Amino acid sequence: MSDSDPIFEPLSRADDPWRATSVRPLAKLLAFPVPVWVIAEDETLAFLSAACGQWLGVAPHDLLGRSVTQPSTDPLDAVARALAPPARGRNSIQTAQAHPPAVDSEPSNPTPQRKPIPKPLHVTFIPLTSDSDTAPGVTPLPRPVLAIGRKLTSSELPNDTRSGLLIDLMRRQLASDSRRSEAPIVLGGSIWAQRLRRQVDLAAASREHVILIGGAASAAASVARLIESKGRNDKPSTNHSATELLKVDAALMDA
Repeated sequence: MSDSDPIFEPLSRADDPWRATSVRPLAKLLAFPVPVWVIAEDETLAFLSAACGQWLGVAPHDLLGRSVTQPSTDPLDAVARALAPPARGRNSIQTAQAHPPAVDSEPSNPTPQRKPIPKPLHVTFIPLTSDSDTAPGVTPLPRPVLAIGRKLTSSELPNDTRSGLLIDLMRRQLASDSRRSEAPIVLGGSIWAQRLRRQVDLAAASREHVILIGGAASAAASVARLIESKGRNDKPSTNHSATELLKVDAALMDA
């Protein structure tokens, strides 16, 4: 990608619409100006940017884990299927037009209001693995796919260092995250992304009540689900010899 490409250009503090949130690294990741989503190997949605919610009229976390191939009568599943790549889009870079359906604002309401139909969007589907990842003689499995809601030019795609590094990073992080169909994941290799992952791990390991403070764009609900998932899957340590109890004089504490 060129340095001026709006998809990967870092947001400045002045232009950051979520600069007040306490989870700014995640907010910046979700703040791509065009819809961006990732389809995992099991053909479920593993990541959706905030722009996806604005385009689809659906909260991104409501689509996480939904299949892009399995038939269903659930309206949200129909939206997920509209985000699938074309038949050959999982093996090579493809461009297609997505036509997602509209979703009722309140499906449980006897007279729900129909939201406007999202505008068709040109999408570039980029496989996150290559033929070299499959052993000879083995039928290749479905590949994870990065979808960018824009028709990229040929000069932006092949042999580009920045896009190649991003694709490789997302591929490796998706491959190493076994919970992608159950909870959100944090993508990124910056010190801010690493710090956020450490904070999530610490919150999950503390097994105490955690308060998340942030604005509407802070993705607090997704972070809470990630903490809950990690806390449920990670077994508490049974080795207490390495940590001694700290005696605290209650008289020194505030009333």
